[in-house]
Amino acid sequence: MLIVVLGLARVITFNPITMAERTTTVLVGIAIVFFAGVIFFGRLDNVEKKRIFVIVILCATGALFWAGFEQAGSSFNLCAERYTERRIGFLIPTTWFQAIGPIFVITLAFVMGAVWLALGRKNLNPSIPMKFGLGLILLALGFLVLAGAAVFVARGQKVLPVWLITTYLLHTFGELCVSPVGLSSITKLAPKRFVGQMMGAWFLATSLGNLIAGRIAGEFDPNAVGQMPGRFLQMVILPVAVALVIIALSRPIKKMMAGVS
Repeated sequence: MLIVVLGLARVITFNPITMAERTTTVLVGIAIVFFAGVIFFGRLDNVEKKRIFVIVILCATGALFWAGFEQAGSSFNLCAERYTERRIGFLIPTTWFQAIGPIFVITLAFVMGAVWLALGRKNLNPSIPMKFGLGLILLALGFLVLAGAAVFVARGQKVLPVWLITTYLLHTFGELCVSPVGLSSITKLAPKRFVGQMMGAWFLATSLGNLIAGRIAGEFDPNAVGQMPGRFLQMVILPVAVALVIIALSRPIKKMMAGVS
C-alpha cells in the first residue's frame, strides 16, 4: 500500500516495461523454487514425483498457450480497430469483437464435452498431453489466419471481420482443449496434500502467459505494418514445435501419470 501511495503521489515513478520484464523473472523464479521444494522436500514417493513432473510440463505448456491466446485484448483488438473493415451497414464497435471469444466458449463448450465423451465410449479419447498438443496447434492455426490477413494489411488494405472471427473460433477450440483439461488434470495428478498449491501453480502459469502476451503485443509497431505477417508467424512456429514435441512424447508422459487419464 505504501508503494501504491508513493506512486500515486509521484514520489516514485514506475517503468512498465522494466516492471514487466522483472515480473516475468520473478514469476519464473517462484515456479522453479516452488516445484523444486515440493519435489525435494515434499516427502513424495516415486509415483507422486513423476506426476509432479507432468504438472510442470502442463504448466509450461499452458503458459505458452495463454501467451498467444491472451493477445485477444491487445494485438487482436488493435487489428480490429485499425486494420479491419468494420462498416457493414453501420460501424461495428471495436469492443464487440471482445464478445466473440466468450460467445464461442459458451456455445461450443458442450460440443467439445460431447466429443470427448463420444470418443471415450470408443476408447479413442486423446490423452491429456495429446489434448494440450492439439490446443497449441489450434492456437498456431489461429495466428496463421492472422498472418494471412496481415499480408493484405501490409499492402495498405483493410480486411473483413471474418479473419478475426476465424482466429477467435480456432483459439476457442484450443482453449477448450487446454483450460478445462488442465484444471481437471492438475487436481488428479497432484498429491492430495498439495492439491490447493498445485492449482495455485497452474494459475501462476496462466498469469505468466498473460504477462508474456502483453510483452509480445507491446512489440507491435502500428507504424511498421510490413512487420505484422512475420510477427504473427512467430506465434505459429513456436507453438507448433512445442506441440509436436508434446505429441511425440505423449506415451512416456502418460506413463509418468501412472493411471491418471
